[in-house]
Amino acid sequence: MPQYPGLSEAIDAIIEQCIDTHQAPESYYRNLTANFEHGLKLVRERTGRTRFFLTRDALERPEAFIADLLKQNGVPVQLPFKPEKRLED
Repeated sequence: MPQYPGLSEAIDAIIEQCIDTHQAPESYYRNLTANFEHGLKLVRERTGRTRFFLTRDALERPEAFIADLLKQNGVPVQLPFKPEKRLED
């Protein structure tokens, strides 16, 4: 298995979060994907990048992580993110 910088710290952060919030890993995963779904889709669309390695910092500050990915690829970023299209009621 290849070594990824920050992997063990990210795993520790996930375990700590599950323990601290009394949250099952499955529930944590659902929340995690909800936090990252829009942002990573935006990064994919704007940069073509399809692989992402989440560090402890990324887990703790998902919006800043997404903004950094976009900036690294020359995409202008304005926080907070707002969806480009809004669904009508």
